[in-house]
Amino acid sequence: MLVSPISRFFPSLKGRKYFQEFWALKGINLEIKKGDSIGVLGRNGAGKSTLLQIIAGTLSPSEGDIDVQGKINALLELGSGFNPEFTGRENVFLNGSILGFSENQILNKFQEIEEFAQIGTFIDQPVKTYSSGMFVRLAFAVQALLEPEILIVDEALSVGDVFFQQKCHTLIEGLLNKGNTTFLFVTHDTGSVVKYCSKAIVLKEGEIFYEGDSTKASYIYYKIDSFKNVQMVNEYIEKIENANSGLNQNLRTDGKNSSVEIENWPSDSEFVFPANIKVNEVGLGEIELKSYIIKNHKGIATSQLTTGEEVTFYFKFKVNKKILRPCFAIFINTKENVTVYSKYDFQFKVNQGKADYLLPGDVVSVCYRLKLNLLPLEYSFGIVAGALPENELLNIESISMSRFSENLKYIYAATLDTLQVQNQNESLFLPFMGLCDLPGEFENHIIRNGELIK
Repeated sequence: MLVSPISRFFPSLKGRKYFQEFWALKGINLEIKKGDSIGVLGRNGAGKSTLLQIIAGTLSPSEGDIDVQGKINALLELGSGFNPEFTGRENVFLNGSILGFSENQILNKFQEIEEFAQIGTFIDQPVKTYSSGMFVRLAFAVQALLEPEILIVDEALSVGDVFFQQKCHTLIEGLLNKGNTTFLFVTHDTGSVVKYCSKAIVLKEGEIFYEGDSTKASYIYYKIDSFKNVQMVNEYIEKIENANSGLNQNLRTDGKNSSVEIENWPSDSEFVFPANIKVNEVGLGEIELKSYIIKNHKGIATSQLTTGEEVTFYFKFKVNKKILRPCFAIFINTKENVTVYSKYDFQFKVNQGKADYLLPGDVVSVCYRLKLNLLPLEYSFGIVAGALPENELLNIESISMSRFSENLKYIYAATLDTLQVQNQNESLFLPFMGLCDLPGEFENHIIRNGELIK
């Protein structure tokens, strides 16, 4: 307040800024038609939530215009319109009226909302007594089941447990199949964007770096930090369109020898450079991981996977010093750091033979294809490279586990990222119980009066 009048007497103050200007969005030019399903991808701080809040009307743009035609339901901050002193029933009508629905419209949908939220008799209790899960379930049910003309979802499909998430996904699919709802979806789950959205945009530092096909957008999202401008994105798109990105069909994990044709691997442009690697044990720099990529059974790069899905992990290492060929192992851990799965290359009965030496400058490509028979949870994964003495490496199939452990020297080990495994179908029943599935068979016989019933 004082700078302007004082600057009359002290000209040096004129033009001086007493704040740091920050533009969450800049140069956005976007047109979304009725019935479109648009995914919005970008790293944290890219401006995704700001864009949706402006469209929803909870934020006003500093400049420019926005024209929205249609009734909006925005799943941004779930439950933000709830009064903690009111019951669940009262909040349904309160929140629905805030969204612009009449009392009759809400009344017609109330039973469906109540059944979807699954909070039972708590519907007539004050929401301040609800657990966090009950609270967000009711809030989601109100927003989604009132069948909006425009539905905006900001990471809200991850509310509740895995079973409620499945109901949320089924509900969204139903809305999209009707074709009456325009859908805007912000998430870090590229698999969901490809599934639900015909188009997607990728934001970086408040700018649109890509707008178009959702599958291509998912590739760009994984490498967005390496792009300095839109021109680099266009060049990358051209590369992946020309590259042979087909998954290798010859790799088997059935205990028999298998081989991978290098030309069937993803192109270099598809690989992701490791970021925020947690190195568990560091060797002497003999070998280092340069890039990796995870692809689902459709060949889409994603870390959002389903139980029983076949997924392929690709890793590329650079050799810095002359070393004996290392043993590689992938590992998958729970949040509690319990190892659910880990397996070395020689346990696949591959890469057997003479003990080769690797030379500085060599590039080692490692590929694991796994069937993710895992409980729907979030896991971390990583890769290990270990060195054995030459005599042990040549006789690796005959040495004991204790001898292997005593002689193995870790030359590289890193936890790389997380995997989100979801149930593959809409039913509440899992294909198995426990953390993982084991290969096996089952027989059932009934004996009645000493005779086998067939």
